[in-house]
Amino acid sequence: PGPQGPRGPPGFPGRGSSGPPGQPGPPGPAGIGAPGLPGPPGRPGQPGASIGGGIRGPPGPPGPPGPASGIVTFTSELQMLRAPPTSPGTLAFVADTEQLYIRVRDGWQIILVGKMMSIPERPPIRPEASAENPGHANNGFNNNGLFGTEVERPTVQLVGSHSDLGTATGKRLHLIALNEPMTGNMYGIRGADFKCFQQARQAGLRGTYRAFLSSRVQDLSSVVSRGDREGLPIVNLKDEILFPSWNSMFEGDRQKNKYKGGAFDVNTPIYSFNGTQPLLNSNWPHKRIWHGTNMDGQRLGDHFCSAWRENDVGVVGMASSLQTGLLLGQEQYSCSSPFIVLCIENTHKRHHRLYNFRRK
Repeated sequence: PGPQGPRGPPGFPGRGSSGPPGQPGPPGPAGIGAPGLPGPPGRPGQPGASIGGGIRGPPGPPGPPGPASGIVTFTSELQMLRAPPTSPGTLAFVADTEQLYIRVRDGWQIILVGKMMSIPERPPIRPEASAENPGHANNGFNNNGLFGTEVERPTVQLVGSHSDLGTATGKRLHLIALNEPMTGNMYGIRGADFKCFQQARQAGLRGTYRAFLSSRVQDLSSVVSRGDREGLPIVNLKDEILFPSWNSMFEGDRQKNKYKGGAFDVNTPIYSFNGTQPLLNSNWPHKRIWHGTNMDGQRLGDHFCSAWRENDVGVVGMASSLQTGLLLGQEQYSCSSPFIVLCIENTHKRHHRLYNFRRK
């Protein structure tokens, strides 16, 4: 045979049947594509278990005042004045003075009530031996510095009515308040006396008026001239009788056992020189009078605001609430308090004249 010839061209594919599928190949590498959109939120989970108590948050602001109804009770005038605003027409009772007030547009106004009716089961109040010598008050006063604490007072009999005293037409001595309240700094007892003299003259009163005060240099009981302490009634600006005599305020009435400690009928008003009533007028927000004395009219230690020259909150003076019907009640207050100051005509003048208010 001869040599092998060259490879021929490939032939046409055959037409046989398809073979079985092969095994799947290994997975290819991960593709690189854009991130998909976030899915919808899932349902809330169950609350977790509490471990220990949480910290309480601060209290919320006070709510608005409720509608006025009934009577609100306060322990003192200061608490009433500092209370949240109330609607006009609200009634308030102050425990320390046993006084009733009504809320008006510009503040609180006193409601005057009639004579007290004692409860039959309660024994009548009668003077005790301690009323003869009330002694010294303690030195405590509250933190606000305006109102002091009421010290223990002797038991006295309050006068229910002086209707038997009537109006004076003959010789008499007038007891009148200054036209404005004053703190314990009156520039001394002479400064207070001058205020009384000045306002008496402005009111048309011809007489010598001195302050109703004890001080380092005088006892209240000695302010009126010795010859006028008995037999001359003490009257208000309109000549209505407050006391049968000057001495009756300190010694009491021997027959009726009245007037001791300056006990008077609150229905017989005390007027100021301009004819107003401090007990009813808002120019005197505190219905108390300065006096600096004990119930016998004697000066009382240092309870007269450093001889009426001091208005510091830490210094105290002796005062009394007119609402109790006592001029010489034994209560001490900070000398920064603006209280009523009374003036007494200390001697009778034959040609005494009163121009403005006697007949009003």
